[in-house]
Amino acid sequence: MSVAVLAAGCVFPSGPGLGLADVAVETGFSLLRRHPFFVDRSGERVTVSCFDDASLGFDATRWPALAEAALADLLGQLGPARVAALDRRPWMLWVVLPDAARPAAPARLYELIEPVLSEWPYGIAEVRLRCGGHAAAVVALDEACAACSADPERPALVLAIDSQIGTEALMALEARDLLHGARHACAGRGRANPYGRIPGEGAAAILIGTGLHGLAWCELAGIAVGDEPRTFDQPEPCIGLGLSRCASEAIAAAGLEQDEVLTSLTHDATGEPYRADEYGFAAMRLAPRLAEGYRRVMPPIASGDLGTASALTHAALAAWRCRNAADGSAHLLLASSDDTTRGAIVLRAMHEVARWD
Repeated sequence: MSVAVLAAGCVFPSGPGLGLADVAVETGFSLLRRHPFFVDRSGERVTVSCFDDASLGFDATRWPALAEAALADLLGQLGPARVAALDRRPWMLWVVLPDAARPAAPARLYELIEPVLSEWPYGIAEVRLRCGGHAAAVVALDEACAACSADPERPALVLAIDSQIGTEALMALEARDLLHGARHACAGRGRANPYGRIPGEGAAAILIGTGLHGLAWCELAGIAVGDEPRTFDQPEPCIGLGLSRCASEAIAAAGLEQDEVLTSLTHDATGEPYRADEYGFAAMRLAPRLAEGYRRVMPPIASGDLGTASALTHAALAAWRCRNAADGSAHLLLASSDDTTRGAIVLRAMHEVARWD
């Protein structure tokens, strides 16, 4: 029995809700700000993508606020028919957070957001925590799909959160030359880094289940997780072997026929040559499966780098675009972490538009 996306929600600064997030990605609209106090090695304030909320400090207080906003957005998308179908079922919950050792991650993150989860209006029978980088949410989503297939009565909710605008996070990025626009001395002059990432913050939530396709936004047709043998800290260019393998496995799991092509390709590439190499080689290998004039989607242009929340945010945006397509089109999403983990997801639009309200 195939797994379907039943609803989704997401938030980031230029997209405080799934509908506005889709507009921001479509138009390339980004809300960038100078950090109020963090400066680079030359004393210049760095550029970040963050919410301008005076009630939030640049610390752990942002994490529960992001989680609450993403869950509220998902609740607003559910609609009466799905609420009735899902009520009184034992829900499963996956929470995806950065590794505790990462400078961007405050200590005891799960404890910070647990009060938000306790206010969820539906019964949660099981909570699983997964930590990692950009592709960690694909791992969680893969586990959630397997659990839904094994027990069709239990819908699964996956929630991912990240914020990379704290002092320690920015210092770590600058130390690795991954902070876009940060200046450093070069031949007696300040030179801005033309590469790297614009740190961002956000959260996303996706609800999946089986046996409720009449209420679904789209089908989660294929998913795969793997490893990339060559990482960003190695001198040789990354040729995307692991990412290509994940994409091929997700396409195979989706059961796409040889003449069935992918109409869009979403990737979490930022301004790093490493990611550009990886994405370019993977796209070249995938060329036979991509439709002529396929749509390339690069959400970080609008959102900044969302870190651990990126893959689930991109999946939520793709599901939103699929919800009224009614053409059976297939969409491929790729996720690449700083570690070796790679992930790929295939979403397929339904052949009939679901009318749930």
